[in-house]
Amino acid sequence: MLCRKNSEALGPYMRVGDVDPNNRRAKTQIGKMYKESRAFPEGEKELQDVIAADANYGPAYRELGELYLQWSSFGTDKEKAKKAIENYKKYMDLTDKSLESQLRYAQFLFYAKDFPTLEQVASTIQAPANDPKSAIVSRMKGWAAYENKNYPAALTSMNDFFAKEKDPNKILAFDYLYLGKAQLKAGQDSLALINITKAVEKDSTNADALAEVAKSFYDAKKYAKSSEIYEKAIKANPNGKGALYNYYYNAMANYFDYAAKLTAKQNPSKDILVRADSSIAKVTQLAPETYDAYLTRARINSLLDDEKEPKGLMLPFYEEYIKKITEKPELATANAKKLSEAYDTIGGYYYYKDKEKAKEYFNKSVAVYPTGTFAAAKLKELAAPAPKGKGK
Repeated sequence: MLCRKNSEALGPYMRVGDVDPNNRRAKTQIGKMYKESRAFPEGEKELQDVIAADANYGPAYRELGELYLQWSSFGTDKEKAKKAIENYKKYMDLTDKSLESQLRYAQFLFYAKDFPTLEQVASTIQAPANDPKSAIVSRMKGWAAYENKNYPAALTSMNDFFAKEKDPNKILAFDYLYLGKAQLKAGQDSLALINITKAVEKDSTNADALAEVAKSFYDAKKYAKSSEIYEKAIKANPNGKGALYNYYYNAMANYFDYAAKLTAKQNPSKDILVRADSSIAKVTQLAPETYDAYLTRARINSLLDDEKEPKGLMLPFYEEYIKKITEKPELATANAKKLSEAYDTIGGYYYYKDKEKAKEYFNKSVAVYPTGTFAAAKLKELAAPAPKGKGK
């Protein structure tokens, strides 16, 4: 449906067409107005009629390219995005290879995700060093190079872009994103974090890139920093793409951070474990069939429990893990060692409280994992005669 403004303007062009059916400009303008009103099929017909009448009328190809680009929802419909590129390229070949047109063509290629062609085209665009559009050329080179896994070139081009672009209002979320991701590939984790955070502040859908930075710190065993960044990624996009992994790795980062500090006798705060427990609980909520999450939660709660007077905080999570794994014999076989851990830990909890119950769990452990040593040793202890009292 045409908007009112376009409807009013359309009339004169229609009348021109009535008077002069061969007026290419009028019909092209009609097609453009349909495009602007998102009446894409009608606009397509008008513009194709112009091209059928005059195959060398360049402006019609330009408008048809713009129409197909919008109709493709900026690249999501691959077939229409391809038509957009073809028509805009035809327009340039016929009439206009100005810097502006070349940059617009580069944008078409980006939306269509034709990154190899984009990198090739961007590298041939010549812009005077003092021309503001020179920064846009660097931007296109950087974006394309990154997508083509040409990371050093991406970093060079994005640094060049930021050196040229002096107006912060013209810097896009994608600019910070590609610079940050290129820095991450170059091992510049701290700089990457700064720029990717800026990208997320401009557009929260970039939160998955924050998770990449967090994983980089995680892999480097910098668990406290990793957790800090995962928290930012979760806050920016709590239910978006990759959220499950963010919760999982945030839990693991906190768990390993606590364990490392405990080993180093740094007296870590149990608040670290509370954060770990909160994140792994979210994993079990979002994906109940992620069995290892219950095991991880049990381990976290073992550390959360009082060392001298344990309350058995881990018991419900080990029990849930056992329940889910033993529902299918093939799962129990594949996870025998982990299942044994659950039985051993529960048996160990009951060792001084309920010896018969302890025996029950230790026997189950031996049954699923005969080569394990803990349960066998404990059963031996339980079977031994009670030591005689002193003086007897």
